[in-house]
Amino acid sequence: MATKRIRKSGTVEVIWKERGELPGPVSYTFPNETEADAAIAECIARRARGERFPDEFYVVRASRRPQAVVQTRTLADVIRQYQSVHAAAPSDAPLLGLLIVKKGKTPLHDITYNWAESWVTDMKRVEHLAPTTIRHYVGALARALDWAARRQDGSLLQGNPLRLFPKRYASYTFEDAKAAGKKIIDEERGRRLEPDEEKAIRAIIAGKKPEGRQRSLELKHQAAIECLFELGLESAMRMREMFTLEITQVNFPQRTIFLTKTKNGDSRQVPMKNATIASLNRYLRAIKDENRGMEGFTGKPRIFPWWDGEQTERSLKAATSLLSRQFARIFDAAGCSDFHFHDLRHEATCRFYETTTLTDVEVSLITGHKDLRMLRRYANLRGSHLARRIG
Repeated sequence: MATKRIRKSGTVEVIWKERGELPGPVSYTFPNETEADAAIAECIARRARGERFPDEFYVVRASRRPQAVVQTRTLADVIRQYQSVHAAAPSDAPLLGLLIVKKGKTPLHDITYNWAESWVTDMKRVEHLAPTTIRHYVGALARALDWAARRQDGSLLQGNPLRLFPKRYASYTFEDAKAAGKKIIDEERGRRLEPDEEKAIRAIIAGKKPEGRQRSLELKHQAAIECLFELGLESAMRMREMFTLEITQVNFPQRTIFLTKTKNGDSRQVPMKNATIASLNRYLRAIKDENRGMEGFTGKPRIFPWWDGEQTERSLKAATSLLSRQFARIFDAAGCSDFHFHDLRHEATCRFYETTTLTDVEVSLITGHKDLRMLRRYANLRGSHLARRIG
């Protein structure tokens, strides 16, 4: 179906042929063999799933007639064209918009490895950005430049220099810290939930009056809040993955929640513990009986009441903000104001390591961590837990 030809320049030409499907041979040139192989693998996967090739494969090209070409000459042109044909991730879109303002006038022929290094240096020494933020900027632009490098429309971009950075490129060196006047490092959050804190939080949600206050918190949708807390603590799901759940995604006989709207864009299956099943059943009974704040809510199709179902970033952020504020009030009333809702995901992951024999790969399938290196910080938990048990 696809043949490769490596040219002396190092570029790789791939020719696709499929009689009865494509109008003729389709040829694309890639800057290296890795990207060529990735494109071939993607097409093979598409056909295996019964899907069409990418739409541009079906465009009949005039072999002897010069084609009209839109010349891309600046970084802003690349970013705008990339966004016009690809739906950038919600986290990428604002960064790309800022890059148009900051770096958009940069000619494409100036985008070299030296330019990329200089840009990263400026983010450290001039803007004083944290390494995580630098990686986010570089990642967003790298995805746009990957697209531009694959194009054959005379965009003038040969390869993607951002893919050549070594490991720890975003970390501050001694010279960076000296020039910036400070050394900025990533702070890895590892807040655990203590047993007495968990007990206090559950009591506040149940209606107990906080210490030093005259009345208990007024919690709208009390049963839903309790269930969401339990779900986060036991499943390691992200907040958005939970509040967008529909009843059809929960399979009680299989003890599994089927996620389709994840941060990484992939679907995954989350097994339910006994405690999770019991919590969901209590919550669904509260909806049916219209008590504990669930009056007038049907639970269909969405399980939880905070999201209006609009698949827009504005709507999703509104629900996230509402819940974050609500749980901040609860945690503060329980005496753990420095605890955040997202810390429940960390706590749940820790418990998988402490109380099960699941491997890193198995845990990642549950939590959705695509890079197993992100789970390394949990590796010592089993040893520490066993040490406490043996005294």
